[in-house]
Parts: sequence; structure tokens; C-alpha cells
Amino acid sequence: MAKNKLIETRVKKVNAFPFPVDFKTSTLAAKAQVVKLSSQGFMIELEGNHLRPGERVDFSIALPVLGHIIENSGTVVKIYSQFVGALTAAEKGGPLNLIEIHFKSLTVGQKDDIYDFLKKIQTAKAS
Repeated sequence: MAKNKLIETRVKKVNAFPFPVDFKTSTLAAKAQVVKLSSQGFMIELEGNHLRPGERVDFSIALPVLGHIIENSGTVVKIYSQFVGALTAAEKGGPLNLIEIHFKSLTVGQKDDIYDFLKKIQTAKAS
């Protein structure tokens, strides 16, 4: 008679946010961190005052866990600014912006990828 053995599997948990985004405008190419994602768009954290409302942004996002890459464009909708002070004399303080970007026109596949990602992280939070 064979005994059932429990096999212990380690599951590496990955934080859904933040994750990197590469983006460019007509005057800037940079990297930032996506701190929120929805079916309408996303929010990034970015130091300095580089973007303006109404500005077009081309971006590339690799969704964590799924690994799907979304390359598209969007429009800067809102900018929330706060001043981050220096902790030591060697550091410099400055503005930290939370920038809301709305998608212009996602393909059906890109919408499905975002929906799948959001569904997975919602399920992970519930368990």
C-alpha cells in the first residue's frame, strides 16, 4: 500500500504594485513606477515636473506575474504634486508627482490582459 506524501511547494508571492513602466513624450524618455492600474488608465510616481495635463505619452508596461506587455499611448489627465524633503544634508528634496494617465485606445487583447491581471490580484487579496 502506497502512502500519500504531501509535497511541499513554495510559492513566491509577487507584489502587484509598484511595477516599472517605460514611457516617452515628444521631449522626454524615462522610467517610472506604476502604483495603480485600472481599465481606464494608470498612475505613476515620477520625480520632477516633466509632464503636463493633456500631453501624449507612449508607454510600455510589462504586467507582473502574467508577463504580458502592453505598448500603447495615453494622455496625462491629472498631476498630484507633493514636496519630498531631504532626510540628510547630502540628499536633495524636490517634488514627487503622482501622474494619472488615461489610455487612448487599447486593443481587445490589451483590455483582456489588464482585466485578467486585475482579476488575479483581486483574487490574491481575497485569499
